[in-house]
Amino acid sequence: MTYKNERWSMCKSLHLLLDLYERDPSVPHTLLSNDLNPFGAFDDDLGRVRLAEQLELLKQTSKNARDEILRKTLIETHGGSIRHAVIQEYLERPDKVPSLYDDPENTKSGFAFMLEIEAEEAAEQGISYAQYKASGVREKLSEKKIEVELLRFFADRIEHIAEAIEKLDDTDFSSLIPDQLVAPFRECHINVVLGNYGTASILCGAILERALQDLLQSRSMLNELINEAKKNGLLSGHNIRYAGQIQARRNAVVHGEQAFNSITYRWVWELLDLTRKLVSELYQGRVA
Repeated sequence: MTYKNERWSMCKSLHLLLDLYERDPSVPHTLLSNDLNPFGAFDDDLGRVRLAEQLELLKQTSKNARDEILRKTLIETHGGSIRHAVIQEYLERPDKVPSLYDDPENTKSGFAFMLEIEAEEAAEQGISYAQYKASGVREKLSEKKIEVELLRFFADRIEHIAEAIEKLDDTDFSSLIPDQLVAPFRECHINVVLGNYGTASILCGAILERALQDLLQSRSMLNELINEAKKNGLLSGHNIRYAGQIQARRNAVVHGEQAFNSITYRWVWELLDLTRKLVSELYQGRVA
């Protein structure tokens, strides 16, 4: 259930930091500025609202953010990582829940002046100090969390992205391709590592088309360009097969023969590998 006995990873570390940020944006800053226990956040003002209520508020605000992102962009951001695992652990083990403060005088002495002001504000509103703090906590927990939800979306993918990039060959594209292909290649790689396989497949075809247009000084479309390149010898041997496969897979996606949601990780990486090899060979010795 929780992280205590699991190997720490970048993904889990990022999610824990986001858990803390969702509860109180000042906590990560405090943790990074001072070598404090990250779970100390459970022993502060947030403790004035029951952990079960905190968790429900956080779940609702996260759901609101996910629904807004999905409604506006069709992006599904809900991943498989456990959210707010520390709170859930406390709820499962009530004996571990820290004591809660109801009186500012019993709280940490370093905040005496601030607590005095807050106590006066609570008195002016005719409520107890605990009620005053609980109200602020609920308001904080209920704030919009679009940015956190988006960060969780990327946190869930960070290790997969790193693994995907490690699998690429060590070709230095900055020295092999002209400037006009830098942006298309960059976007293609980004879409592959993020799992946007349909988009990446189309971009592979677009990259080959632009490369052949540049090398042949032609504005023809991909099919005509491949035929012309074969006739004048620009494409020969295995490169003819590579170009045909790139064209066929691009067309399958563009024309609906290959559904976006049916494209596999292996399928698109094979296509990207073909594109990288073919384009780098086409430009070999041509870029200063």
